[in-house]
Amino acid sequence: MNSNSKKSFSQFLRVAQQAALASGQVIREQFSKPFALEAKSDSDFTVEVDNLSENAIIEILRQHFPGHSIFSEEAGQLFGDKSFLWMVDPLDGTNNFVCGIPYCGVALSLLIDGIVSVAVVYQPFLDRLYWATVGLGAFCNGKRFHRESACHGTRNRAERTGANGSVS
Repeated sequence: MNSNSKKSFSQFLRVAQQAALASGQVIREQFSKPFALEAKSDSDFTVEVDNLSENAIIEILRQHFPGHSIFSEEAGQLFGDKSFLWMVDPLDGTNNFVCGIPYCGVALSLLIDGIVSVAVVYQPFLDRLYWATVGLGAFCNGKRFHRESACHGTRNRAERTGANGSVS
């Protein structure tokens, strides 16, 4: 990866983090407010916070990258340069949000020429900001984590509960 690529990824990451944090603020502010459910299908629904969170993200992305394409869960495809496509889930965990369970998040990723190059997940009630970029690794709240250490506790829990795929 050359220095121009690193600089670009850094800018994309900074803006994605800004958008995720702004969206998370919206989610926190709306958590205790009344809301109406809107059916998207027989098995899927949305609430106003989905749209408010999405608007916060799209506004920031459009401000910094007006030519990029965006595909968001609520708005669908907003066309632009197909080489740069932002994938947005403005409220991952709508069911939890609706039930008053504060385990939900915001997810954004940037595909450059079809390859996921930047990804950000923010859990607003836990104040955890996860991010990764091509060539730099994965981080949570600025601390690098490795697959082995991230999975170690999960594997041990699975083994203790018998959820390791084996039959005994």
